Amino acid sequence: MTGSTRARATVADLQKAIAQIEGRVTGFDDRKLARSFDEAGHKAQPWRLGTDALDRYLPHGLALRGVHDITPESAVFTPAASLFAQCLVQRFLACSGRRGPVALVQVENAAREHGRFYGPHCPDLAQRLVLLRVHHQRDLAQTLEDAVRTQGLAAVIGEGGALPFKVTKRLDQASQKSAVPAVLVHACGSRDASAAMTRWMLRPARGPGDRDDPQAPGAPSFHLRLSRLRGPSSGSLACPGDDRVFHVLWNPATLAFDLVSPLRDGQASGDGASDAPVPAGTERADRSSAGGWRRAG
Repeated sequence: MTGSTRARATVADLQKAIAQIEGRVTGFDDRKLARSFDEAGHKAQPWRLGTDALDRYLPHGLALRGVHDITPESAVFTPAASLFAQCLVQRFLACSGRRGPVALVQVENAAREHGRFYGPHCPDLAQRLVLLRVHHQRDLAQTLEDAVRTQGLAAVIGEGGALPFKVTKRLDQASQKSAVPAVLVHACGSRDASAAMTRWMLRPARGPGDRDDPQAPGAPSFHLRLSRLRGPSSGSLACPGDDRVFHVLWNPATLAFDLVSPLRDGQASGDGASDAPVPAGTERADRSSAGGWRRAG
């Protein structure tokens, strides 16, 4: 079976899965949903992270159409990049009100080396996920493009090696037409040229432990930097010359990112009170109530 034949078979399976999910949603009409989303979704609820320190770089929110890159600082941080992508899409679902399924397309080698989807931190996403695995990197581009063009999907996540610029350009054009955003995780940590609207650089960070089980990993926590923001009013970079890194914590209760602390590039978070997570619109949290700091996962 050739690569193109495998890709067509994968997309056929995706379409069947979408039909099954849509059958469980009363009155689902993707065309009506797309129209209402285009007319009012962006102005009513922009796709933001929920952290003012980062959202000020995104005056109009993240682009609801187009490609967004998630790039780990090193290939060993790919699991953290994958988790951030899932949290980011969960945030998108909360902001947009999209009801369709989400396609997660993984190259099999990337899934074996860096892990598979783990749902407790994103329960809504877990219920709506359509998981697709392709055998080879060469099959990833076509499968992603077909998925982005598929009506009824809320969003698409792709995980594998870096894609050529021409491929990301085609994905961006397809997303602009379909209004289905694509979030790409580069498992190899590549920083090659891309047509993406945004590029996020990250590495995992330590966060507060689980209050109910001190030995359990806490909520996902990241050192995050927005290195690229493309748009009609933003220019080519969100913050030219700014190497600021933000320590953020995913809050599954609010489906938003809480600020732990802003850092300079390469700086480790300290032990002061400024390292406590600060949910948007609330006062600074007390670290002692979090049960100490543990590596998030």
